[in-house]
Amino acid sequence: MAMGCKATVLVAVVATLLLLQPPATIGNFLYFKPGQEYQYKFTSDTNMKGIDKFSLSAKVGYTNIGNEEDSQEIYLRVPQLSLIAGNGKASGNVLEDWDMSKWFSFKLSRRGEVSAVYHDAEEDDHKLAVKKGFAGLLASRLHDSHETVRPAREK
Repeated sequence: MAMGCKATVLVAVVATLLLLQPPATIGNFLYFKPGQEYQYKFTSDTNMKGIDKFSLSAKVGYTNIGNEEDSQEIYLRVPQLSLIAGNGKASGNVLEDWDMSKWFSFKLSRRGEVSAVYHDAEEDDHKLAVKKGFAGLLASRLHDSHETVRPAREK
């Protein structure tokens, strides 16, 4: 696959990930039961004008592997990832040879903030960007109601 085509594919994957919503919230705070893997399946179709249609499908697992007072360390596992360009007949899964098994975890506060990322130092930058995108699906800045109530400003 040509370098320009790989960059286009990466942009399509990251753009698709950014459009998805955080999958797991309880009340105002995020919480994962220790040791339990939460699996989510993501699918998305993206049309990039003048380039092609891309269909992304992924299965992602999130497991709480460590609790601290105000955060959890979440291990991210990507057992299935595919990106089909166009009608799929000519190109097939352009990510078919991607090995997503290298270590990736992140610290997630109960407020939804990612404060640290841990990964294999030799992980490919493109794969790392995709994993960070999946971690980012959970990232948000959740507030208690007393932190968000402000008087309206007149213009």
